[in-house]
Amino acid sequence: MRCVEVTNWVGRAALSIMLIGCVGDATEPNEKNFAAALNTSLEKEGAFCLPLQFPVALNSGDLVVNSDRRKQMQALESVGLVHATEYELEERSVFGGTRSAKLPRYDLTPARAEYRGQGGRGADQAVSGLCYGKPRLHRIVSWEGPRQVDASMVALVRYTYSIEGLAPWANDAAVQGAFRPLRERVRGAGTFEKLVPLRLTNNGWAAAGRHF
Repeated sequence: MRCVEVTNWVGRAALSIMLIGCVGDATEPNEKNFAAALNTSLEKEGAFCLPLQFPVALNSGDLVVNSDRRKQMQALESVGLVHATEYELEERSVFGGTRSAKLPRYDLTPARAEYRGQGGRGADQAVSGLCYGKPRLHRIVSWEGPRQVDASMVALVRYTYSIEGLAPWANDAAVQGAFRPLRERVRGAGTFEKLVPLRLTNNGWAAAGRHF
């Protein structure tokens, strides 16, 4: 049986903590156990999604100022994800009274309805949207610790991620230009290093907090 000893200095006192277990024990601070913890938490976090509720109806203001929402719909339309239909909206006129305006309303094309899904938002809440892939562990780069933090043992793990099942349209320049978070996530896959704390529990290591 091999034991792992971790020494952590608290103030002027040295606190020596023994993590006792056999080789292969889920409590050991090693790459295999850290990878298992990261894979589990990334799976729970869910897919990467654009938080859009369809149909998306634009108003006159969107057209006048060429709003971000209009640019987003145009980008999605350019890759065949959505299509526009016309609807009428009674709006107040700047000269008083109301006027009828014909405006675009966007919905998913039948062929692209497969991308409708749910992704994580935080606090275990799901958000409906247009999903383009699932984050997965690419590789563990390094780690620090573990060290005693309050009443727990914590290791800081640096890793890179990949995107499983990346939708082809997520690589489109117009789509990436209209949706900054998507662009950063897609371009960061395999290269951008993220840092996450892993906390030791009775069942092994677990991520503390969200990844994205």
